[in-house]
Amino acid sequence: MRKLLKAAPRVLVQISTVAKSNRDKLAGILHYVRLHTPWDVQLIDRVDDAPNIADIRRWRAHGMIVKRMPDEPGGLIDLRIPTVVIDAQLPRYTGLKRASYITCDARAVTDAAADYLVKKGFSNFAYIVDDRMSEWSVKRGGLFEERLREHGFACSIYTPRGRGGHRSGNWHREQDALICWLRSLEKWTAVFVSNDRQARQILQLCQLAKIGVPCDLAVLGCDNDELLCDNTTPPLSSVEPDFEMCGYRAAQLLEDLMFRRRRSPQYLLYGARQVVERESSQLGSRVSDGRVGRGLDFIRLNAARSIGVPDIAHHMRVSRRMAELLFRKHLDHSITEEIQLARVEKMKRFLSGTDRPITMLCDACGYQSEAHAKRLFKRVTGLTMSRFRKEQRADKMLSPSPNVPVA
Repeated sequence: MRKLLKAAPRVLVQISTVAKSNRDKLAGILHYVRLHTPWDVQLIDRVDDAPNIADIRRWRAHGMIVKRMPDEPGGLIDLRIPTVVIDAQLPRYTGLKRASYITCDARAVTDAAADYLVKKGFSNFAYIVDDRMSEWSVKRGGLFEERLREHGFACSIYTPRGRGGHRSGNWHREQDALICWLRSLEKWTAVFVSNDRQARQILQLCQLAKIGVPCDLAVLGCDNDELLCDNTTPPLSSVEPDFEMCGYRAAQLLEDLMFRRRRSPQYLLYGARQVVERESSQLGSRVSDGRVGRGLDFIRLNAARSIGVPDIAHHMRVSRRMAELLFRKHLDHSITEEIQLARVEKMKRFLSGTDRPITMLCDACGYQSEAHAKRLFKRVTGLTMSRFRKEQRADKMLSPSPNVPVA
């Protein structure tokens, strides 16, 4: 007979909510709780908020989910209650008596990255190890290289010169080394970076080195931290691990352990949800002529301003006629059409990300009249601005929660 509950299980959840990946994991945990047994959850999301060991023991938790185990002077806390550790470096935690683990499947992430880039048509590849020389980052590079080898391609791997990156005070020297390495890569190399934070730095270094992205190099990050990815120049493509599924399965596993539906320690993996493509890896944006690349970068930066063909030609350092011929040759459309497409893309971001009136958005996107903006937008997208905004909102409301199994 199934055991009946007399009170909600008390569960300690220790996870920092600073990083988006952790917030998604927490969302997965709470999603499980809403669907299944209600829990009395005590959330510790900052070190300063952590109760002392005596308080934790006095609360008499039935189970615990932790992103990182809290330390005590004598070593790791072992409350001898069912515990699920998320994304742990296992050697550090194997002494826990009643712990199970759920960890990112590094192979699933690197396979998703490699398969996506190969499918996009790239044939030159590189990988950048995390500047802290993290074990998981080094492993991810090896698996990425292995997957590319299966496709018949080689991979150049950049390893930081020393441990610590910023903390060692050698970041300036590391920057110089990275720029030299980036410049040494063949044109149209696809660079996979182990996380979005560092991928953002790589995009900034490319700007300093006057390396066009994606017209010279393509860049792919990992974690799909939207705050970072949507606000880089250009916007950053990224592999999105299934963080919500991680949280959901961690909660499901903990409940099985608390109710003794599972007795032995479990070791589970979660994989990649998707690759979110943005401009940094769009193959269609690359061109063989650096002059056109400069023109495209200039348009992307100034689309919302009053610019015309003479401005782009001047930036390309060619005549107006030559600029038009180059755009026709490499992009199969005119400079004016490219400006219009850039403004439509900017309008899409405004419509999906803000509630500002369309009249205000037209001005912010560089249009001289609302009627012209609406006409152009519908011609390019097939939708009115109002319809596009409604569909985007509907998509967000219906965005898939973790593809969860029913317990």
